[in-house]
Amino acid sequence: MGTDNSISRRSFIGAAPAAAAAATMAALAGCAPTSKEESLASTDPTSWDEEADLVIIGCGGCGSSAAISAAENGASVIVLEAATTMGGSAVLCAGSFVAAGTKMQADAGITDDPNLYLSDVKGFLGDATIERAGDDWKLFEMQAREGAATVDWLQAMGVEFNGPLPYPLHSADRLHVLTPTAGEWPKALQPRMEELGV
Repeated sequence: MGTDNSISRRSFIGAAPAAAAAATMAALAGCAPTSKEESLASTDPTSWDEEADLVIIGCGGCGSSAAISAAENGASVIVLEAATTMGGSAVLCAGSFVAAGTKMQADAGITDDPNLYLSDVKGFLGDATIERAGDDWKLFEMQAREGAATVDWLQAMGVEFNGPLPYPLHSADRLHVLTPTAGEWPKALQPRMEELGV
């Protein structure tokens, strides 16, 4: 905690979704009992004296992405996870990303960007719905801006996607689906977490 690690909020949030998966895997790697006789109760620490710049609770998609992002920016990171494996609800979902301006789209000759994405969504939701959404719409705008970077970041770490595929009511093919299932991403992110010392 004595070192000054300057992590901007923008750089942290920009990479957070992808980085969440890796933090969980590394944190859990050292949690397995060393022998069959050891129970979970016998491995619980009686005291805790570890320090880190950042302690993350939960090693799902967000927690592991945040951990990797923070560690890549020089922070020491500890991730705490209640489950026996990393992943959280991010391994149980459909595993699809709607993102505009990804490398996959460019490789497929698709011209797309966050403004077009937001325009499509505004067109089918309507102003009244967006107004009712309030701050949730601001979160959606952030997802529209950062989605492509997140997909590209995950892909660079070895997470595989199918697509881009058509998505109902959208003017461009921007659906990116984890393959073969949503449960595969931890296998790609855990090694990065371990490499970073999370």
